[in-house]
Amino acid sequence: MSYIIVVAFEQPETAQQVASEFKTLERNGALRLSDARVVVKDGDGKIHIQDTAGHPVAWGALIGGALGGILFIMMPFLGIFAGAAVGGAIAKSLNLDVVDKKFISDVSDALKPNTSAVFLQVDDANKAAVIQALGSFKGTLIQTSLSPEIEEKLKKGLEE
Repeated sequence: MSYIIVVAFEQPETAQQVASEFKTLERNGALRLSDARVVVKDGDGKIHIQDTAGHPVAWGALIGGALGGILFIMMPFLGIFAGAAVGGAIAKSLNLDVVDKKFISDVSDALKPNTSAVFLQVDDANKAAVIQALGSFKGTLIQTSLSPEIEEKLKKGLEE
């Protein structure tokens, strides 16, 4: 099962700290992170969006580049560049982004300057680990697909 969690924070650096915490949880086997985006609205109101889970187009380009290098042994550099371009184009055409771009844009527009938000899509989540990780940060839960009971625990943890 996959869960979406979106949390806003009063500090611009907090969303990145949360994303890093979730990457650590993933490395430790507590959950699988399908997608993660950090949105920061700076003091001038400019939006900065970072894909922290590893963008599918980048992975497509990397795999395509490796295959291109293998296929074009005689001209490896040309093969790598051609393969990367084809791999990236294929990944992009498949629209592998999980978190909806329109939703990210709507939340980004609603942020005040010098704030941030994190968008997480978590598969196979250890709900206790999710609550504990987010509970160490103060924020506002914007949206989640977790059960109402877990959502309530998460809101309380973010408020404390």
